[in-house]
Formats: sequence, structure tokens, C-alpha cells
Amino acid sequence: MTIKNPQQAYYQALVLAITAETEEQHKECVSMAESFAANLSDKQQKECQNKIVSILKKGDFYTPQEC
Repeated sequence: MTIKNPQQAYYQALVLAITAETEEQHKECVSMAESFAANLSDKQQKECQNKIVSILKKGDFYTPQEC
């Protein structure tokens, strides 16, 4: 998958932070997500966060193209 915009980058960084195998990887991904978030509106950030929560609740693990 090619990341095409800051919203996708933010989403992927959040997913990677959640699934990181080490604390160091987790912190690195959180840092990336925070930097991508600077380019997004609060609404866009919330959309991505809500999508991740929805996926986690359903156990429907896939990578959507847009949040």
C-alpha cells in the first residue's frame, strides 16, 4: 500500500503504535502519528481514531484506503 496523504499516514502510524512489538517501536510510531496529526484537522484525526476503535471492537483487521 502506498500512503497518499497525511490522513493515511496518521492512520498507519496509529495502527503501528498499537501493534508494535517493543516499547521503543511503540514510542517511535506515536511520535510519527503526532507529527502527521499536525497536518490534520481534529475531525480527520477523530475519524481515524474512531475507525481503529471500530475495527478493534469488531475484530475486522484490514487496512482501509481512507479513514
